[in-house]
Amino acid sequence: MMPCYSGIPEASVSRIDKKNLHVPLPPELHAGLKSQAQRVGEPVTVLARRAIEEHLSRLEREQLAEAIGAYADAMAGSGVDLDEDFEAAALASWADLDR
Repeated sequence: MMPCYSGIPEASVSRIDKKNLHVPLPPELHAGLKSQAQRVGEPVTVLARRAIEEHLSRLEREQLAEAIGAYADAMAGSGVDLDEDFEAAALASWADLDR
């Protein structure tokens, strides 16, 4: 997998504006990051950037799921809620799967 920076291939990163971030790390975390970077043959900064990207992506997915859940809770029982006949059929179908 080609390393990327916010969806941009690593090879293109040098051609875009970048912001530096100083992140003090506990010695154990720094040693683990450095060890893994050596193991996979990539710079520590690439590994750290990728970890941050993946974490932010996971947070965004979690926030979206929470927003969808809040919307579903707010709309429960309203005119945009599931059709009762459709919901009953789905529950019956799931019950059949359990048998």
